Amino acid sequence: MYKIIKTLQPYFCSIRQVQESAVLDIKIPLFWNPEAVKEKYPNVIVHVQDKNETSQLLMMISAATEEGYGELILAAQELIKINKEEEQKQELFRKMVADLQNLFKNESLDNIKGINLFEKHESDSKGTGTSGEGEVESPEGNTKL
Repeated sequence: MYKIIKTLQPYFCSIRQVQESAVLDIKIPLFWNPEAVKEKYPNVIVHVQDKNETSQLLMMISAATEEGYGELILAAQELIKINKEEEQKQELFRKMVADLQNLFKNESLDNIKGINLFEKHESDSKGTGTSGEGEVESPEGNTKL
């Protein structure tokens, strides 16, 4: 049980059984989506029990069976994983926007016109190598950013 609870830290609050239901309480950041696992885990009910300025307390409920407890834990782990990943994507997006703002501020119009922002992604999906991470290559072969 300790190892399972450890996978839910620092969000875990409590786990209990109420009549025929297993209940898991987790406290997550306010901006996280509590419904992120609704489709994948339809047997787990997610209820926002309380909110404050920075966090929300979720009550996740399933059947008090071996399968129910297992699904409850998996749903909570998945909810944390999905929201942490989304948080990291948002942070990366903000960083990339700041990098682009600097690029547009510091580069000449001719250099900016020659940049293909999707060149790295397109070549990655084709499996044909890329310039270094975070770099954008202009048609003249100059690496920028």
